[in-house]
Amino acid sequence: MRNYLTGLATLLVAATAAQAAVTFDITVEQGLGSSACGLPLARITLWAHEDAGVITGVDAAPSGTNPGGGFYDCTCQEPDALADAKVFHQVWDFAGSLPTPLLTQFDGSPVADPLDTHFLFGHDQILVATAPAEDNDLSCDTAVGWGTTLTGAFGLLEASQAADVTIAQFVVPDLVGAGLDSVQWVYAKVQVGSTSGGGEFDGCIPVPEPATLGLLVTGALAAVARRRR
Repeated sequence: MRNYLTGLATLLVAATAAQAAVTFDITVEQGLGSSACGLPLARITLWAHEDAGVITGVDAAPSGTNPGGGFYDCTCQEPDALADAKVFHQVWDFAGSLPTPLLTQFDGSPVADPLDTHFLFGHDQILVATAPAEDNDLSCDTAVGWGTTLTGAFGLLEASQAADVTIAQFVVPDLVGAGLDSVQWVYAKVQVGSTSGGGEFDGCIPVPEPATLGLLVTGALAAVARRRR
């Protein structure tokens, strides 16, 4: 088996190639439920597609080949009544003692929690360059809270490489669903390495009311090649 750790830096640098082979898509789901703090929630899912090969690595870390990389609050794009609130709804393992930035808990069991913000890869699917991490404050209760970042950089093991991958999901307050005249934004800067070049997603993703979703996504992400599923 090839040394994926050795090749990871090259694969992630290749993600900035002028003719990107990777395209991106997003889905936004409203009506997801309510947080422990009583706010309605929505979920953003970020997908990547490789047209001519397979995806081999993800760089969403704020260092190395992707300065400023990661997923963050983007309230600067749209002032709102919750501007001081942290944007990512987060659920923890072991009664709140550990963060859960990946699809699997630290005991190895899968936990595709619909209300948790995390990368959609398990511990057994990746080779870590920068450990996946999230900040958190446990402000709602002993197992649920809020944070403003999700970061990490890693290669995908050969068995997990594919033409289509789901990178991460972000669960955020649905400000429109809460009756506020506002939009929640998530800033994403992620490079994806692949066997034929890679690509980069760099922009703010809105969570609006369903009637305006298409218009806002088109305006906010005009520079991003998107593949509809």
